[in-house]
Amino acid sequence: MDKITVPYLVEALVFLLAASTIAPLFKKMKLSPVLGYLVAGSLIGPYAFGLVDDIDRIQAVADLGVIFLMFIIGLELPIERLKVMRRWIFGLGSAQVLLTTMVLSGVCLAFNMSMEASIVTGGALALSSTALVV
Repeated sequence: MDKITVPYLVEALVFLLAASTIAPLFKKMKLSPVLGYLVAGSLIGPYAFGLVDDIDRIQAVADLGVIFLMFIIGLELPIERLKVMRRWIFGLGSAQVLLTTMVLSGVCLAFNMSMEASIVTGGALALSSTALVV
């Protein structure tokens, strides 16, 4: 009889164990659980304890984790706070994204990228920096 294997089972269990222990500790310390998830990922990665060391093997899981992380950050922003800050968010936030896109597009143009590629790259990097700031 053939043995049935489940791909990524060990990695998934390590992720779940780390997240379910470290995130509640951060919440108990009145810190964001999102910060706990980042610390947990850093600790189990190849540069700390090395519980998960094959980066290429878990790249898809890591990408999915980033998507969930951004979703959680969005959930932590209460709608009332967004309503109060709407002028700051839409005014200065839009200006920051536009200005950063223009500066980064200029840098890309200086490295001989095409205009279209420069704008797309500058816009993507500007949105990435905005997400990191939030």
